[in-house]
Amino acid sequence: MTEKFIWKHRWKNKAKKIMKSTSLDFFAQRAFYVLDKYVSAKDKKILEIGSGTGRFCIALAKKYPNKEIIGIDYTDESVELSNIGVQKRNLKNVKFIKADLFNLPFKDGSFDFVFENGVIEHFKNYQDAINEMARVTKKGGTIAVNTNNWYCFPKTFEKKILGKHYPFGYEKSFKHKEVRVAFKNARLSNIEVFAYNPFNYIVRFFFFNQTLKKIIEGLAIFMESLLDLITFKKFSRTFGYMLFGKGRK
Repeated sequence: MTEKFIWKHRWKNKAKKIMKSTSLDFFAQRAFYVLDKYVSAKDKKILEIGSGTGRFCIALAKKYPNKEIIGIDYTDESVELSNIGVQKRNLKNVKFIKADLFNLPFKDGSFDFVFENGVIEHFKNYQDAINEMARVTKKGGTIAVNTNNWYCFPKTFEKKILGKHYPFGYEKSFKHKEVRVAFKNARLSNIEVFAYNPFNYIVRFFFFNQTLKKIIEGLAIFMESLLDLITFKKFSRTFGYMLFGKGRK
């Protein structure tokens, strides 16, 4: 089964509940909070690479009506789903197009802010993707990635054990240093890399019961806050489920 088939099938299923699929869930809300801290007033044009259901672009468009938001993805199903989500919300400042993240249909320096969420880890040539993100970013603009953290050991071990049976195909978990090196190779500066949300790995297993899931989410946030207080935030920034990296061109 190819990765393209896996994701086309996933987006078709998501389309059955369009408003829910194109909105931020518990995990996406926390990822958006981290991302949004790096979006500045001067960032007028924003691009997401591999926009999936479009939920991050839609959230940005709703919060920043004066910014132009574009999302690209490589499946027709994803683009169609995302654009329906936009139409249902009557948003005018966001659109989605089909494109190849390794050959973006934009001129050099077209965007102020370029980001991806859970995309580059599916490609062994992820450096090429980051280089292409840098190419279309303006001088002084920001590039951000949100990917799997190698130091989230339960997730890393899960993928190791499942091997080729892992449901999302090839997926790399990154060490902090690897993201820094990739950003330096793309000639970025002002690099910052940290992990967050260490207990997301546990919460995701309780999707079958919304009441129980809410309880686990609350406990996860409490435990995270407690451990971060004791370790001066080093616990989450090291062992978090997701790894966030940003750099300046």
